[in-house]
Amino acid sequence: MFTTDRELVVTSWDDWIAEATGIPARDARGQRVDLLYPQLGARGLTARMRRVIRQGIFEVLAPAFHKYVIPCAPRVASAHFDRMRQFVTISPLREGGEVIGVSVAIEDVTPRLERERMLLLQLRASDENVRLEAASTLAVSHPDATVLSESVGDSSWRLRG
Repeated sequence: MFTTDRELVVTSWDDWIAEATGIPARDARGQRVDLLYPQLGARGLTARMRRVIRQGIFEVLAPAFHKYVIPCAPRVASAHFDRMRQFVTISPLREGGEVIGVSVAIEDVTPRLERERMLLLQLRASDENVRLEAASTLAVSHPDATVLSESVGDSSWRLRG
């Protein structure tokens, strides 16, 4: 997690983000986040942070659409992603009823997405046993997962059932 003031100057930079980015807190604090990461503006992310400050609302950035806010390598090697996939919540920081900045919470969802992608590939395998194992794994770990819809049209009655 990191926080900024109203001008998007970093006021805190926790150990997790320092480790993930390779930027120590002492180097990040006092810098505008859009100067640390100029691509944030081009990707519309600083505009979202400013909207949170202006309107006092929350913004949630899903990895399916935004992939990441802060570009950094996955913490665990990934076969599919060169950048960590992040679920991000941008929250207003308030003091005395006034919004004084934002808090940006970043969750690394790369391992989960990596696992889901591998299961999806297994659901498409030519080997019925591989497909059955993948469908069973998904059914247990994600009973309401839309990924399971992949198995509904399968030629094997074992997967459809």
